[in-house]
Amino acid sequence: SLDRAVCQGWPADVHVIGKDILRFHAIYWPGMLMSTGLPLPKQVFGHGFLTKDGLKMGKALGNTLDPEVLVKTYGADAVRMYFMKEVAFGQDGNFSEQSFRDTVNALLANSVGNLLNRTLGLLRKNYDSVIPVSAAEVAPGRGHPLRDVCEQQTAAAAAAYSKMAPHAAVEAALHIAMTGNQYIDQAAPWTAFKKGSEVEKQQA
Repeated sequence: SLDRAVCQGWPADVHVIGKDILRFHAIYWPGMLMSTGLPLPKQVFGHGFLTKDGLKMGKALGNTLDPEVLVKTYGADAVRMYFMKEVAFGQDGNFSEQSFRDTVNALLANSVGNLLNRTLGLLRKNYDSVIPVSAAEVAPGRGHPLRDVCEQQTAAAAAAYSKMAPHAAVEAALHIAMTGNQYIDQAAPWTAFKKGSEVEKQQA
């Protein structure tokens, strides 16, 4: 009912619909809302179509993509990351399982996963999994290369979400992971933990 729609949050900040029915939701639907005195959505956004292996999906072809099976097989994080990055919101996209596996392995496992394994491993081995210092205390007053990148890319991700560009937000997050791996390679904190003085260990 209308009352229930209003109670559940109408008007929508973003009314997301398929691009093939954009005319109905951008012309007729607002007219119906105005005739009943209900507020209009703040924005109407038409999403694109998704193909599989370059073909339109359909029961006749037997090539439908079951999202529940995909999530059960690869995990929700992998599925979210792939579609957010590889299919720019509003544009058409294509799914192939080989491309999916390659992308997830290269970016989520090898980049983000590698960074988490390295940092958490060092933290667990040397500090009993307790972070010894806050980011705000690192190089106070003069900036820190990794912290600066995190601040810049976090702001970029927030801006991307506000512009309905989740693919750009994912790129920002991946940039942090890439920079983090490079920073660890250059700093080599494991050397300080093994052979360094107490001051060098604290710096590491």
